[in-house]
Order: sequence, then structure tokens, then C-alpha cells
Amino acid sequence: MHVWLKKMKVFYLFLFLAILFFLYPVVEVGAAYPVADMDPQGYPAVNTGCLAPDKCHAGIEPIRSHQSEMAKQIYERGSKLGDPNGCVVCHGGDPAEEKDAKKAHTGAPDGSPLDTLVLHAASVWVNQKICGQCHQKWVYAQYRSIMQTEAGKIQGAVWGWGPAGTGYAVKYGNYDVDDPDGSTPVFGTKEYTEYTQALMNAYPDNFPAKLIQVPKTDVESLKDKPYEAIYTYIRTDCQRCHVGVKGRNKRGDFRGMGCAACHIPYNNAGLYEGGDQTVKRDQTGHAMVHSIQSTRKAKVVVNNMVYSGIPHETCVSCHNRGKRIGVSYQGLMEFPYGSPFTADGKNSPNCTPRSTSSFKMIPTTSLNPAKVTPRAAFSVRIATPLPQCMATAISPVPCWPT
Repeated sequence: MHVWLKKMKVFYLFLFLAILFFLYPVVEVGAAYPVADMDPQGYPAVNTGCLAPDKCHAGIEPIRSHQSEMAKQIYERGSKLGDPNGCVVCHGGDPAEEKDAKKAHTGAPDGSPLDTLVLHAASVWVNQKICGQCHQKWVYAQYRSIMQTEAGKIQGAVWGWGPAGTGYAVKYGNYDVDDPDGSTPVFGTKEYTEYTQALMNAYPDNFPAKLIQVPKTDVESLKDKPYEAIYTYIRTDCQRCHVGVKGRNKRGDFRGMGCAACHIPYNNAGLYEGGDQTVKRDQTGHAMVHSIQSTRKAKVVVNNMVYSGIPHETCVSCHNRGKRIGVSYQGLMEFPYGSPFTADGKNSPNCTPRSTSSFKMIPTTSLNPAKVTPRAAFSVRIATPLPQCMATAISPVPCWPT
């Protein structure tokens, strides 16, 4: 009887495995791309033009899903310019040249708004001709946003420097800029528009119609006008985080320019992790992959991992100084703090500052075991034990005055 039961168990085991075999056909490991519509083999004319194998960019990731409206419009525009894969729509160049890289990276097709190859297609200084082909209002607003002008930061900095100050008036920006379309916001609901215009009427100094570039320090007259030193201080120490420039060539500071500052993923090391074999893997300053990150609909594939949205690491490439809002959002801090404070000025409950002796270095991968975004791990100082007021995935207990 015992032998019979044992044989039955073996029989049912093989039957179960056979059913699995027929229900789930065997697929070669790595053969199926994580997101079919993001497969580099899905271009309209794969392995031709800019995507020709060997010397060209075969294997590069699509900027958006092949079936997305954005990609379809790019392919349609590209076809009219002699490039059904759409590369020349944003970058220019000669799509018919598949042998000589120098020739391929020269000029632009007839009918293109470009006249030469553009490497950083989303840059503030050229995106009106590229991103602006479809997103004209966004490009207009981006150039006048505080992420480009940093007008508030400049006004706050010159405040305490005597004659250099402008009082409550916002006068200076990183560059000369005006707002010819008037006071009506480019985007927003009717309620938002009315609210914003009410603020403009109440605080006109905070909503200037134009800005002039922050002055340069006159070294020859600095002895007589020491307050002008603030202009050099601003330029050298404060203003490197606007979207008109790339980040420093330092770990954690890599990012794109213009629209790419938020919408093109960079890892902390500034290294490329995509499929374009022409990009050196040990050369810093490259995007992580050639795909746009934006909403949940926009999937990004990196090393067979998939994510969507804009990771907070992108924000932190800029927002890691000043008020440290980016790293604070992550629940990371350089030292314990007790804010927000109660009405009587005391620390909020469970937010008592701790001794710095309780700090230690831990890898961020231990904060995020799932590794949702494929960023290179780095170490941070973090209090141990964690204050209960850190409203993060580690300790999701909000800390507000009661």
C-alpha cells in the first residue's frame, strides 16, 4: 500500500509539471523585453540610418513607447525628413549616412528647424526648435520659471548687502528675460488663474514683467563698493542649479539641461546603462538611458528593470542644498532637527534633537531593499534610532503640532 501511494505521488507530480509545460511555453532567458513597446527592436526601420548596426546607434532605447502618441508623431515627422525612426526630429544630422560618423553628425535634413546636429536636444538654448515643435507653451513657461531664473534666490541673497539689495522688489535673474504674453498663467484651472492674478495684484514686486541679468562684480571698484562682492558670491556659489546648465561633473550632481533636467534619467555616477554600444560605459556625464521619464504611463527600462514617474533622486540632483528639501523628502538629514515647532516655540512631540554621536553611515539600498529605481547606492548619515517624526517608508509617522 505504501509503495502504491508513493508511485501515485510521483505520477501526479509529473502530471502537474506536464500541465505547466503546456500552459507556459519555454522562453529563452532574456528573449522577452520587459516592456514590449519599449523594445529597441520595435523602431519602424530598425537597423537602418542612425540605428545601423556596428558603427551607429543600434540598440538605443526609444525616447517613448513606440505606440505612444508622442512616438507616433516623432516617427511621422521623421519620415518626412527621410528618417522613419525620427532621430533627426530632435537631433538633426544626416540619417542617410551609415558609414562615416562625422558626416552623419553634420547638418540637418531640408525642412528641419535645425541646421546642425544637436547633442543635448532638450537644452534651454535650443529646445524651442525641438521640444517646442509640439510643446511650445511648456518651453515658454520653462524659460521663465524660477528653476531657470532663480530670481527669488538672488533677491534673498542681495537683501542683506546694503546698496546691492533691491528691497522687496525682484529685479535680477540668471539671464535677461521678459514675459510678453502678459499676466495670465500659461497653465492652470480657472480658479488657479484667478488666485494667481490676485496674488500678482497684491504683491506686484514679487511678479515682475521682466528680469535683468544679475550684475557682475567690478573688481577695480570693489574696495569702494564692497557690497558688490555678493554678485560674485551668487555666481560662484549659489546659481549652479538652474536648468540652463548641466550639473557638476561630480557624483550625485549629474543631470540634463532644460526639459531634460527633470525628464531624462541620470544615475548618481553619471554613467550610461542602455543598449547603445557607441556610448562609453566608463565615461561620466551621460544619461542613464535614452528614454523620457514623466507620468505612470511612461515606462523606463534599465537593466531589465522597469519604473515610471520621476524618481526623487532626479529632484535631489539640485535640491540638496539650501533648505535640503530634496533629501528631507527622502527622510535623510545631516543632523537631527526639531521642527515643525509648536505654538510656544518648543519641539514637536517625538522630534527632540538627538546627539550627533547617535549617527552612523548606512547604504541607501538598505532603505529601499526593492531597489525600485536602478540608481547607484550611496551612503548617508542618518540618526539611529530613527526619530518617530520621519514621515517616510521607514517610519511613516507624521510629526505635526497637536
